[in-house]
Parts: sequence; C-alpha cells; structure tokens
Amino acid sequence: MRRAPHRHSEDSLAEIGTVLGGRYRLIELLGQGGMATIYRARDAQLERDVAVKVLRPEYGRDPDFFARFRQEAQSAASLNHPGVVAVYDYGTDPVGPFIIMELVDGEDLGSIIRRSGALPPRQAARLTSQIARAIAAAHASGFVHRDIKPSNVLVTSEGRVKVTDFGIARAIAEAALTLPGTTLGSVHYFSPEQARGEMATPASDIYSLGIVLYELLTGRRPWEGDSAAAIATARLTGPVPSPSAVRSGVPPILEAIARKAMATDADDRFASAEAMADALDRFIADQAGGAAAGAATPGGASGSAAGAAAGAAGAAALGAAGAASVAGAAGTAGAVSATDATMAGTARPNPGARLPYASDAYAGAEDRPRPRPVGAGRRRPDDDLDESDDGGGGTSPWLWISGLLAIVILGLAAFLVFRLINSTPTPGPEQVTVPNLVGLTYDQAKVEAEKLGLKVAQSDFQASTEPANTVLKQTPGSGESVSPGETILLTLAQGDQPVAVPDLRGRSESEALNLIFAAKLRVGTRTEAFDDFIPIGNVISQLPGPGQIVVPDTAVDYVI
Repeated sequence: MRRAPHRHSEDSLAEIGTVLGGRYRLIELLGQGGMATIYRARDAQLERDVAVKVLRPEYGRDPDFFARFRQEAQSAASLNHPGVVAVYDYGTDPVGPFIIMELVDGEDLGSIIRRSGALPPRQAARLTSQIARAIAAAHASGFVHRDIKPSNVLVTSEGRVKVTDFGIARAIAEAALTLPGTTLGSVHYFSPEQARGEMATPASDIYSLGIVLYELLTGRRPWEGDSAAAIATARLTGPVPSPSAVRSGVPPILEAIARKAMATDADDRFASAEAMADALDRFIADQAGGAAAGAATPGGASGSAAGAAAGAAGAAALGAAGAASVAGAAGTAGAVSATDATMAGTARPNPGARLPYASDAYAGAEDRPRPRPVGAGRRRPDDDLDESDDGGGGTSPWLWISGLLAIVILGLAAFLVFRLINSTPTPGPEQVTVPNLVGLTYDQAKVEAEKLGLKVAQSDFQASTEPANTVLKQTPGSGESVSPGETILLTLAQGDQPVAVPDLRGRSESEALNLIFAAKLRVGTRTEAFDDFIPIGNVISQLPGPGQIVVPDTAVDYVI
C-alpha cells in the first residue's frame, strides 16, 4: 500500500518532496514563523543544499507585494558580505512566494539565548560587533533591515555571525500596511520611531541591535508587557534600562554602549553601525589587554590590579573615530582568540554549549582553589621528634627553624593581606554626581571629569554648527549618580559638517542630479542597466546608499 506524502504539521504550507520552481526539492522542515516556513532543499541544477523560505500564501495573491518582493530580492542578491546570509534566487509557487538563500550550518541567536541565558561580556561584545559590521555593510548599500532580532541572526559552528532576511523585511513591512492580519517582526525589538508608525532608518537597526546586546548581557529583554501596546508605551515613556540592574558584573563600558544604542532619540544613538562596532571592538581589545597583563603579572592580586588598570586605560580610548579606530578594531580578532580560554572555561566560543558567566572569570590567582600537595615523601610531625640529636628527648633544631620560618611566612602573609585590603578601593555608598559637560571642548570636559574622579571617552561624532570637538551629548547625563571611576561617553561635534545621502532610487535622472547638488555632493559614476520594474531613465540603485552620512563633495554613483 502506498503511503500518503508526509506532512510535518497541518499548518505546513508545502509537503516534503515538493519541487519549487522546477529546481528546488524540499527535503527537510527547518522551522516555522509568523510569516514564513523554512526548509532545507536540494538545488537540482547546482547539486547543493540551500535554505528555502516560503512566505504565507496571501502574500502571493497580492500582485503589488510580489513586485516589491521581487525587486527587494534582486537587490539583496547583490549584497555581498560574509556577515550576511546570501540570497541566490526567488520565485513564486501555489504554496506561496519563496526565496532561496545560503544554508548556514549553525543555530539562531534566539535559541542560544533561550538555552544558555546571558553570555560572558567579551563573547556578547564579539557577537554584537559582528552583527554591527554586517548591518553597516547593508546600510552602505542602501538597505535598512527593519527587523533585527536574535532569531534573524545565525551563529555558525565556528562562532561567526550571519544576519538573515535582508531583502524581504522591507517588502513585508509595506505589505503589513495593506494585508489584514499581517505584522512585521517582534514589538520587543522595534525602535521608538517604528512603534510610532514612522519610517525605519539605519538608526532604527542600531536601536534594535542595542536591545540584542542587552539581551546577550542579561539573558532577558529590556521591556516586557502583557500586550504589544504595553511594551511600546514602556519604551516610549520609560527610561532606558540598565543591564547591570538585572545582572551584576556587566562592565560599565559595555553597559554604556548598550544604553547609547537604545537611546529613545535617534540622534542620541551611535552615528552609524560601524561606530558602534568600533566601540565594541575597542572594549574587546581593552579586555584582552587587561587579561594578558593579569596573566603576566606575578601574584594573583597584582595580576588582577594590572588587568583592571589595562581595562581603565582602554576605556579612555573607547570609540576613537576615523581610520585609527578601524585599524585598532581590525587588530582585535587575534588578541581576543588568545584570551578566550579565560571565558567560562572554554578555549573558544561554542554556540551549542551553555555559556553562563564563569564564577571565577575575573578572579585573581589567589582567589582560586589550590591543590593540596600530597606524596609518598611527606612525613608525620612525630617523625621529627624521633630525630633528636644523640637520641635524646630534646627538641630538634630543625623543628625550631621550621617554627621560625612558619612565623615569618605568617607575618609576611598578614602584611600582604593588609596591603591588598588597603590598596583596593572598597565599594561604598559614595556616589558622584555627573557634571554637565555639554558645550565644553573634549579637553575641558576631561579636566572637569577628572576633578570628580571620573573618566571620559569619545563615542562618536555628529554634525553640528558648534566648533569641532565640542561636547554635544553625554552618557550618563548631567545630574545622574555614578560610582567613582566610571566613564562618561561623549558625542563630539564634527569639524567638516557631514550630510546625509538622499534617496535617488526610482527618481528620474534630472531629479536625482538636483538632489545630489542640493545635498552638496557631486555626481560620480553613471552606469546603465535594465530592470523589469524601474521605468527607463529612472535610478535603479546608488552608492553610497540613502541615508548614509558622508562629508560634503562625496561622489555619488548611480545606476540608471
């Protein structure tokens, strides 16, 4: 008797064995979501396995949506970055529109968080930095993801990040306005401007990534509620939450990075995803330097102090702008790999293993248990009594010497403990009120902060009419209470006033040229191409992408 084709669930949209587009045979169900079902499939032409995302059938019944979907898929196929899941093909089928993507051997970040909880700070920073680099590359090509969240981030077995769903998020977002019952993504990761129904921008992706970093550090999302409306209200009206309030041990610099990315006002966030990645990479490099210094310093207490000093020195350089930052960040990977063994007792990050904070991750050598020496050569105390001179009953000189040595050693140990206690600041109730540094130059702000025992670090630059290096914003803000030694992140005025690249796509060439000139930019390379959906004479794509922040007189290339 012939068995009916197997279905994984009654909600599945396609049977295993179905061939899509005459080429892709479905061989395994990988997952289901609110807007799509994902399968492993075999590409009959290229003889390779691929991932197939089949969208809900109602999308295929909307001709306007499919036109947008096709255009976005074509554009996404041109996005080539190691941190972005590659798009190979697209099409439609009675079961729904589908998109063919690179098959990644790994696990989504959401599953890792659900299984492992909070990750060690350096690992959380490394993963977030990789995501930020991938987002920055997409922004430079004119893409805004609109739905950055852990389930849209895949982590390979080697610990590398792959961001997925570039190319369909925009089409889905526009469909949500016309198709009943259709929503995009999770309200937990929406930016405030998206929650208000405004257009998503690169700053929206940075905000969502800040929430991802918060979740990696704490194991939970910053806002929860009984409904989407309650979550959105808390986000729009409440303060930006502090990761350290949920989980102790979050480094202050990493906490400041997360809170800056999650700023309610888009202007208060990092100027770009690349700037956020630079800040994270600087943190990683400083942590690696501190760990190396601690390992190289004799004595656990001294080593811990050296590591803390190295971390503090690195904090002062956080977020340095320009080529120096990029160069510093590029050198991070090797240094981090060398120190991975200090994290959670593993030599390298493994997404498949549980990765809680190690209880002794920041302990000095003296804080860790030492094995008690044992051996056949150990002697009982009464052995020495049997070795008195001339067989008499007097006390052995060796016993006197041993006693004196023991007293000296105990005295020295007590002295070292006393020095350690008195040289290490003891946490107390003392708090410092953050001064108002806005309007000062960077050097002036540094002097004012140091008077109160605080540090400053440059996070990024921003366009302003103020003179170069003037402090425009600060985190934490003026009047907040912090512990002595904390770092204040400063947003500084940029010397050359940058401009945002206008969106030329779909416009006539004359309109595009007017927009370029109005933005004080110059015309770059003009290329001609054919597109099924863009009228002849209109712009198909551009570089730099829309919304990219550049200096005046930057050349804008476009395809028409």
